[in-house]
This record gives sequence, structure tokens and C-alpha cells, in this order.
Amino acid sequence: MIQMYNVYKIYEGGVRALEDITLSIEKGEFVFLTGPSGAGKTTLLKIIFREELPTSGNVLVNNFNIARLQRSSVPYLRRNIGVVFQDFKLLKKKTVFENVAFALKVIGAPRREIDQRVLQILRLLDLKDKMDMLPHLLSGGEQQRVAIARALVNHPTIVLADEPTGNLDQELSLEIMSLFEDINARGTTVVVATHNRMIIREMRKKVFCLDKGRLVRIVDNGKDI
Repeated sequence: MIQMYNVYKIYEGGVRALEDITLSIEKGEFVFLTGPSGAGKTTLLKIIFREELPTSGNVLVNNFNIARLQRSSVPYLRRNIGVVFQDFKLLKKKTVFENVAFALKVIGAPRREIDQRVLQILRLLDLKDKMDMLPHLLSGGEQQRVAIARALVNHPTIVLADEPTGNLDQELSLEIMSLFEDINARGTTVVVATHNRMIIREMRKKVFCLDKGRLVRIVDNGKDI
């Protein structure tokens, strides 16, 4: 599903964001990326959905070779990847329904299909009664659920989440992680970047530990973090 071999990412000025990363994430796995700020978690996620390219090394995602992928093929890769950001990145002047529907409109889905799939995912995430509201009228937890709904509406095979609970309290954080666990139980591969050790211990999933751009440890059960 996701494979990296000897991956380096070096930015201008010689800043090494990733250094000799080799890892494998199997189809249907739920894994965490953890480490201090600047460890390379976000860069690694950006390479998976090809917002960034590796400086060297090989990256395979859903059988796509990221480094060799033609620009015209990038949308096909991303249709199968849902991304959830810490700051939600919701469209402020669009309703909950319109925010979630936007992910389908950009790929040219028919209106009837958009309506059906958006309503389905809003019901799943308990957001149907909020569908006509603007983001600023929602709580932080509700905004994060909208961001998750938008990431899931395309039925992706992979979901990437970058510090999805960074702005939430402990109770809401566990609620959001429970949603990701439900998503994973349906067969979706889930990769969550977080420095929240409480969540990692609670979830007890495989953990890739990064430090200064290097993969320093793999823990099979998060309780040991």
C-alpha cells in the first residue's frame, strides 16, 4: 500500500527533513507517526500524497511510483487519498454540505451522486443536522468531523491525518480517534501523525517514531511509547 525505500528530503539551504527513511504500511493498517516538532512527520505525509517530492529514494503508494508520476496522473493518485489537517482548512463561506461536496465537485461527480454520497457521510459522522451551517458556527470537534467527512466522501483507500486532534481537548481527541478507528475497521488504511502520547497509548497501534528526520524506532503496540 505505502512503501518507502531510502527516502531523503533535503530543502534549500541543506535542511534535512527526512534522512534514509525505509518503511512499509500494509493495506488496512492503522499506524501512527510520532516524534517532536521538526521530526519530519508532516513532510513524510506530504510525500505520500505528492505535495512534496523526495530528493532521493523510492516511494510507492497504491502502486504509483511517486517520483516518476507524471503531473497528469497526480489527480488519480489523490482521488484515493483523503487528507485531514490540524487546522481543518474548511471553506469559510460554504456550508457544511458544500464543504464536503467540494471534494466531489472537483473530480466532476454528477450532482445526484454528490447529494447521495454527502448525505451518507454526514449521517455516518452525525453531522446531518449541521449541514446548512457555516464552519464558524460549529465547535472545534464538529469542524474536525466535517474535515474528516470531506476526506472520506471519495471513499479513499488511504486516509492521512496531520495532528488531527492538536486543537481539541482530551475527550474530543479520543472521540475523533474513535472515528478513525471506525474508518479503519471498514478497510481503509489510516496514517495519523501526532505527538500526543496519551492517544497513542490508548489506541495501541503500530507506531513509527521519527527524530530529526530519521526513523529511530518502530513500536508494534503504542502502549510502550
